[in-house]
Amino acid sequence: MVTQADVDAGQIGNLGTVEGTDPNGDPQTDSDPKTVDVPQFPAIDMVKSGVFNDEDGDTFGDEGETITYGFDVTDNGNVTLSNIVVITQHGTANSWSN
Repeated sequence: MVTQADVDAGQIGNLGTVEGTDPNGDPQTDSDPKTVDVPQFPAIDMVKSGVFNDEDGDTFGDEGETITYGFDVTDNGNVTLSNIVVITQHGTANSWSN
């Protein structure tokens, strides 16, 4: 069975060995290694949302009021991503690492 570690590595190795005994009672063996490439498709997606916070309740945007931003980040590929950083024009919002 393929594991996430196999996908992240991009390959799976396997060694097959066969054993038998010939008519003279002597053991016969052979081994054959095989490495199979596992296709990797790294991908990331981000959806940003924003909500105006009308702190004084006057329904108008005033200096000093704020906007709350949300970031929905998804690793939608098949490999594990690390050192994920959300950057806005105002700086780093947050970062994650596996």
